[in-house]
Amino acid sequence: EATMVGELTNPHIVQVLDYGRLEDGRVYLAMEYLEGESLQAMLARLGRVSVDQTIDVLLQACEALGEAHSLGYVHRDLRPKNLFLARRATASNFLKVLDFGLAKAVDLTHTAANTTLGLTFGDPRYMSPEQAKGLAVDQRSDLYQLGCVAYEMLTGAPPFHGAGVFEVLAKHATEAPSPLAVHRPDVPAALEAVILRLL
Repeated sequence: EATMVGELTNPHIVQVLDYGRLEDGRVYLAMEYLEGESLQAMLARLGRVSVDQTIDVLLQACEALGEAHSLGYVHRDLRPKNLFLARRATASNFLKVLDFGLAKAVDLTHTAANTTLGLTFGDPRYMSPEQAKGLAVDQRSDLYQLGCVAYEMLTGAPPFHGAGVFEVLAKHATEAPSPLAVHRPDVPAALEAVILRLL
């Protein structure tokens, strides 16, 4: 994670300041200190957020992902818990993408057997159909997960629910989400089109 994030210089990706191994063998990772709250905490507090704030978060997240993707990395675990809204002198909701622990470089030769890590880690409510099926993933999985996050920001809930993990994963792989307008009539048609395209 440290070496990977060290290659990423986008201000919307948490900075790794130092890493190494202590004399007793323990490894350490020192990152920038952030003040604010995770998107998960904000949604727990507010339920849902405004259209303008959703667009703002989407744009900042896309900027971060753009750099990671251009270097061949896929985050694979985008969810509200890993999106942090930091307080800065210039902005109160400066997005930081956290936790590149599951990120990996895309290798088009990987088979499904080599890429099932996504089924073990992460939150099934935000997994892409490829992850749900245990298939190889690429940058499009991150975009799908970002669509799930945007959907939740506007409606107060992720696009798919179920009685258990496998039911939720099956819905990601086989169903289309209900239209945003059903839950949030004030969402502009253009924004809904973008989110449904992500999904």
